[in-house]
Amino acid sequence: MPFTAESIIETFKETEVAGAPKLKHTQYLNYLAKRLGYQSFKHFTQCVETAPSDRLGDYYTGLMKKICGIRVPKQDIGHIRLSHFDGKSISYDSYFIGWDEHGREIRMPSADHGRLAIMDFREIFDMPLYVIETQAEFIAWQWNWASFAVAPPELVRANFPSLFHQRDRVVENPPMDKVKRRYRREQKKAASSKRCRAVSDRPFTAPHCQPSDVVYARYRTNTATSPLDAITMSAGNPSALILR
Repeated sequence: MPFTAESIIETFKETEVAGAPKLKHTQYLNYLAKRLGYQSFKHFTQCVETAPSDRLGDYYTGLMKKICGIRVPKQDIGHIRLSHFDGKSISYDSYFIGWDEHGREIRMPSADHGRLAIMDFREIFDMPLYVIETQAEFIAWQWNWASFAVAPPELVRANFPSLFHQRDRVVENPPMDKVKRRYRREQKKAASSKRCRAVSDRPFTAPHCQPSDVVYARYRTNTATSPLDAITMSAGNPSALILR
């Protein structure tokens, strides 16, 4: 079992949340317990330690989901933002480092989400953003929670090492004719996605639109530095790579 009563209580004691009043440690634990829907810290620990054995896994995983959904990182270091919604692909914030021999963009994960960025996201968007700090939490997010998450670079590297081994694919003289053709295709796709967004708030979606395209186009931040990015940004093209 990825989570235990002991690990959850220890994680709870170390949890920091934004907007908390200045309180003594015991008072803060009671405050945090109430944020999670419990009467007090004592009530919280009693519930965790006496959770029904027949649904222990679901209870612990659901509780960690709540904790990860409200906390901020222990250290204000850059985290990588990831997202997935269909259980089949994961996207991540990235930055441009060059083109390969086929004219495809090569990108690296961008670790630019600190505490303020996390707080701003939660303030602006009505979607969960989970702060992931351990491997158990990462697996739970990947296979159960979905939505957006931020994780330290070393944790993302441990799960997706290939994302960080991209520089060898960059060529000094890329085929710019292929690059331009690819960007023209992306412009057409972005224009189609823009039409999808125009109807995304209606009770139906145009048949040629993928729901994930609407989500990525609306919420992702383009962090690329490619010379041709002005074209795709103006067309509203989502910049995230998708792992398939």
